[in-house]
Amino acid sequence: MNKKDVGAQIKKYREKAGLTQSQLALACDLKGKSIIYKYEKGDRMPDIETTLPKICKALNISFEIIFKEVN
Repeated sequence: MNKKDVGAQIKKYREKAGLTQSQLALACDLKGKSIIYKYEKGDRMPDIETTLPKICKALNISFEIIFKEVN
């Protein structure tokens, strides 16, 4: 699992949902859009146990889809 691949998936589904980085961050109780930017760019990896499930819920996708499409 690559940070850049996961980030690309987050961006893909965020854009598909019509959300800005700020809106997604707010929906996930994260501090500002910069953290979403860092995830999408591949600079950071969202925590798999806490943050990534919140992101998936906000994007209305299953947790597994992120990894199925990455591999």
